[in-house]
Amino acid sequence: MTGAAALEVPVRNILWVEDGEDGAVQVSALVKKGKKHALRQLEGVATRPEAVAEWTSKLLDTAYDGTNSGFIFV
Repeated sequence: MTGAAALEVPVRNILWVEDGEDGAVQVSALVKKGKKHALRQLEGVATRPEAVAEWTSKLLDTAYDGTNSGFIFV
């Protein structure tokens, strides 16, 4: 995705992902802010719009299945 600086988010903190038209992606995540977490709405446009639907589906599957405790960069 293109946009501002990368933000490191644990997959378990992803709450929702939505794909829009022309490669637009919206991610709702809990992001650590000091000692607490804050809900952030992250938006961007994918560099490969044709892959967005698959990426969002895999991200939600991973976040809710619990098979991966790694990090993603959005």
